[in-house]
Amino acid sequence: MCGRCCRLSPITLLPHEVLTLSNVAKKLGIDVEFKPSFVVYDELSGKNIVISYAMQLVNGKCPFLTETNRCLLHSKYKPYVCRAFPYIPMYIKYYFDESNKLVFYRVRYGVSTACRFVIMFKHILTDKSIQEVFPNEIVVAKEMEGVRSAYMHALTLLWRSGLIKLNSKAVAKDDYVNAYELIRSKLFYIYMPIKRI
Repeated sequence: MCGRCCRLSPITLLPHEVLTLSNVAKKLGIDVEFKPSFVVYDELSGKNIVISYAMQLVNGKCPFLTETNRCLLHSKYKPYVCRAFPYIPMYIKYYFDESNKLVFYRVRYGVSTACRFVIMFKHILTDKSIQEVFPNEIVVAKEMEGVRSAYMHALTLLWRSGLIKLNSKAVAKDDYVNAYELIRSKLFYIYMPIKRI
């Protein structure tokens, strides 16, 4: 409850979380700003598909953190990375195999030394004790990676279906589309083919 993790850096979010937090912010009357964190270019639409976002800090803290260190999202929708803290992704690398039209990623987790608890007990934290000390956080991290993996599978399916054409080297200037919204709009065409009479 120290709120230190809410002041460290912009908060990494998956695409659907941006939509959820935008709605919550609107209801609470809070200004939030989301910046694309990782994008891939779609040659067919000429747009960048945003795979992850960074929610910007306001006055050095998460916009949903009160002055008394209370999280306004706690009972609404707390992002995966917040629920998993201090067990967080230390490294995420996305890959785009153009010859096989395959999207995948690699991630490495660890405990954040920005957490006061971790700082106090880092000398006794081992891989085994991390699993014992942070079991709930590890479960949330696995859930987050399941969702991230679903995004990668959906983009692969869209690419192989010819609905998108990914290029990891090109970037559109300022034309972005949220990966969740794109996937929802395109998957309809795969699963609900229109019958021609």
